[in-house]
Amino acid sequence: MSLNDGVSETFIFHVKQDIFKVVLNFTKGMYTVYAPNGRILMRIEKLHDWQLNKLKRKITTYLNRKKTITYDFFKGGVIK
Repeated sequence: MSLNDGVSETFIFHVKQDIFKVVLNFTKGMYTVYAPNGRILMRIEKLHDWQLNKLKRKITTYLNRKKTITYDFFKGGVIK
């Protein structure tokens, strides 16, 4: 079974000229942040579905620009 199996959500962030990809994998209970060159910047495992859903809502809100929030993947918190 690969990491791409199961239910996952993929989000693309454009930061200046770079493109970052965030993959939420609900089957594996993890999320992964990919650098523009495809390398893994960060991976958090053993998350519950409610944690992944909360993160998904925050990312969706950010992408929809309803609120001004930034998720700091390296510190694991939200900066308002």
